[in-house]
Amino acid sequence: MAPSFLAEIASFVPKEVIHGLSSAYWFWTSLPFTWVFIGHCLFCAMAVPQFRNRFLVHYILTFLWGNGGGLTTALLLMAPQHASLSIFASNEILGLWTICWWIVNYFPGGSPYTVLDKPYIKVFVKSCTALLRALLIVGRVDLAVKLYPGVVAAPLILGTLAGCGGRLIADALLHGYAEMPGMAELTSPGFVSRSAFMAATTYYLLGYVLQLLPASAAAGLLVTVLMLHSFATEITGKPLDFTEPVAEAVHTLTRIDLPPPRAMLQAVKRHTPGRGGGGSAAASPAGKAKSTPAKSPTKSPAKSPNKGKTPAKPKPSAKAPSDADAGAGPSAAAARDNEASNVPASPTAKFASSPVKVASPAKAEVVKASDVKLPAEGSVAATRPRRTTRRSAAVA
Repeated sequence: MAPSFLAEIASFVPKEVIHGLSSAYWFWTSLPFTWVFIGHCLFCAMAVPQFRNRFLVHYILTFLWGNGGGLTTALLLMAPQHASLSIFASNEILGLWTICWWIVNYFPGGSPYTVLDKPYIKVFVKSCTALLRALLIVGRVDLAVKLYPGVVAAPLILGTLAGCGGRLIADALLHGYAEMPGMAELTSPGFVSRSAFMAATTYYLLGYVLQLLPASAAAGLLVTVLMLHSFATEITGKPLDFTEPVAEAVHTLTRIDLPPPRAMLQAVKRHTPGRGGGGSAAASPAGKAKSTPAKSPTKSPAKSPNKGKTPAKPKPSAKAPSDADAGAGPSAAAARDNEASNVPASPTAKFASSPVKVASPAKAEVVKASDVKLPAEGSVAATRPRRTTRRSAAVA
């Protein structure tokens, strides 16, 4: 029972208002479910057109986007006698969905999609989705109060998921396929999740906790407000988010930062500092080419890292001059020497420039054992075999 002062407040509500709200709820629930569900399917089938070339992904994604709230809450309730999975309850759900999905996306000529995209037709199909969403929120709150009496979390969580569960599942799938246009609903809650939570909370407080209105009148108020919002947004073309001021007030009072409203679609520019301090120029190969001028071959050679030491004399190259160098005369040889002297010194330059002599196994000499002369005993050379002895032993 509600406290006495709440009962007095409830007594001030005119009976005409209570009767009107209850009649509105009766009107919304009396509409033929089949036609409302067909309009809902037509509206949801137009979503995510970028997946039409992947028909199975598009079929499952759009179905879960439009019906994920009922499936999620039915799984959480684990009471099939009260809330069964819609796809297993009857053949009507999947049958109507499959037909509407094919007509919208794959009908020859694409005329159904063009017709449904017209403003006055879209107002009707979107209102069907808004009606089923509002009725599902009310039904899940009623069922949670019945199955879990006295538990506050049950109606709030189930009512909220009934209104935004499909969006959360669709965001997860879009993120998995790297097709998320902005931030997910769970990362940055928007109208879908905020309106679902506010609707479930308002209905639970008015109809069950405070009992300011009968449950039918509170449900009529909730469904009517969500339907009027759906009509207004489609007619005006504006979001008309009435939940944003409430969210800002709650975040201000609780000192919880508001999440960013949209994703940062611009790529983050990484700063790579160069030697001269130009970070932006060094971030790309073109920038590096601009910031580092090319060295002219006529400049003086780079200094050796061994400063102060006597430089070693260059060894003569073992490579014989080619015929082209011989025919070009001393000018070509001088130019080649000048280019070689202008190469900057590096730690591995002396090892790379020095020729490596590799003995060819085809030219190895074969020494007979009879031709080997051993040194006399007592000499120093007698303590180890000579190179020719080792070579002959290897050959033998």
